[in-house]
Amino acid sequence: MAITHYVQKHWKKGLLGILTLLILIIALGFSLGYYWRLKMRQELHSYVLQMTDSLYSLRYENMRLDIFGGDLLLTKVSLTPDSAVYHRMQREQRAKPFVCAVAADKLDLQGFRVWRYFRQKKVEASALIFTNPSLVVNVDTRPKDTTVPKSFYQSMSKKLKEIRIGRLELLNTNMNYTFDRPDANQMRMQVAQMDIRITGLLVDSVSQHDPARYFYGENCQIDLKDYRYRNSDSVYWMKVHELHYDAAAQTLSIDSFHLDPIYDYAAFDRQAKIQKDRFDVKLNKVVLRNFDPYTLLQGGIKTRSVNIASGQVHVYHNRMLPMDPKTKLGKHPNQMIARMKLPLHIDTLLAKEMDVEYREVSPVTGETGVLNFIHASGILTNITNLDSMLAKDSHMIINLHALLMGQGDLTARFDFPIADSAGGFSLTGVLKNMDGRKMNQMVRPLNRVEVTSLQIHTLSFNISGNQYKAAGTVDFKYDSLKIAFLQKTDDTKHAKKSGIGTFLANAFGLKNNSPKEGDAPAAARVELERDTHKSFFNLVWKTIFKGIKQTAGSSLLKSIV
Repeated sequence: MAITHYVQKHWKKGLLGILTLLILIIALGFSLGYYWRLKMRQELHSYVLQMTDSLYSLRYENMRLDIFGGDLLLTKVSLTPDSAVYHRMQREQRAKPFVCAVAADKLDLQGFRVWRYFRQKKVEASALIFTNPSLVVNVDTRPKDTTVPKSFYQSMSKKLKEIRIGRLELLNTNMNYTFDRPDANQMRMQVAQMDIRITGLLVDSVSQHDPARYFYGENCQIDLKDYRYRNSDSVYWMKVHELHYDAAAQTLSIDSFHLDPIYDYAAFDRQAKIQKDRFDVKLNKVVLRNFDPYTLLQGGIKTRSVNIASGQVHVYHNRMLPMDPKTKLGKHPNQMIARMKLPLHIDTLLAKEMDVEYREVSPVTGETGVLNFIHASGILTNITNLDSMLAKDSHMIINLHALLMGQGDLTARFDFPIADSAGGFSLTGVLKNMDGRKMNQMVRPLNRVEVTSLQIHTLSFNISGNQYKAAGTVDFKYDSLKIAFLQKTDDTKHAKKSGIGTFLANAFGLKNNSPKEGDAPAAARVELERDTHKSFFNLVWKTIFKGIKQTAGSSLLKSIV
């Protein structure tokens, strides 16, 4: 009873005391908040100017500092370089190659330990989030910088002892990126709606030397929904869908990559005016491992492996158009890689389940022949132009496998010495077990010739050459070869067979079987001077086909391409 009376007598005094204490704390908080906001404004501007040697200036529309909730919010914030200061630095040979302008709707430092910052000069927070940021990044390696390199920590250490942030997020980022170097054209890239996330951000005296960190974070991840790029004079769109980069895993994955022609076949021919290859490329589930992002920012590629799960490569060529007057010398694969001015190194490229198609319009019939390689796969090794890698191994090797016209088992191996300025190469391969009538999809529209019967057992080839010629052996084993020459009509699909030509070829000219019964097998030896206005693959195909015609033994086949 006495306790109840005591509580009733003194509860008002106790409640009043608690309220008074809360009011004092809130008043102190507002007073400190007001004071700290003023001090924070001064220090933010001072930090930026002193840490960047007056190159950058910080602007924002409004600042809100919540010392109880631990939140620092800047709205309409921007960090911009002063071009006059940068030009002065260039003249004094103090300009850094990297210049960046940043703008964002909001900058939100969440879970900010305000007391620790003002007492210990340490920035600690759970998150730093930029909303709708825009980045303009310029990298120019041409100006000379004679100053001693400094890390970010060294630049800030006189003002701040440490920065520790749980996660840094730049969401829905738009970025314009340019890269200039003395010996190459300027590289430009513009991306939209990109998300950048850095976790475990720590800047201190130890982390600045930690090779396991990425931009001072434990990990850096970049996600890009869609990216499109096209040069003003290009007839292709390059498209990337669902790109993801993980720095800790050192992987770059792309859901799909497209090289899409902007013109259909007819419009492409009208625009080209001369014979050109039209490409249509689609690659699915592309993964780069041990990927170096810094080389990509220079316009090159450096990665241990590239894996392509599936895709298609379709090529169209109209031979009814005039021949390109320019020579194709210097355009063998190894010559083009060696001549690249930007760094390239892919230790191993593995492509699976590729659909490769070549379509050619005949100048004879005006019709289109089609050559297919189904379920194609390839392993390419040592794709590089880096001197350090070429000193260890100077050969690029390409191993290919496919079903020719969906049936013939084809394997091939290319060997390209990358340092060979004459474009030297060697090729070995074999085609097995194919019904030759499958080739009618190609030879009938192009040459008015139909294979009525042919069983290919093996077609083996061993060829070497350079940009001027090729030579080697072709061993063609088959039986039951019969062909028909078609009459000249408007449509080879419905053309009748030319009786006399067909009879003469099958009765007197063609070797129906190779080797003939009782004959010893003998490979055809072939040599071919290159038409320098035609491609590397034309040289390879013409050399192999010369051996086929030499084996089949009919002068009537000379007209077949």
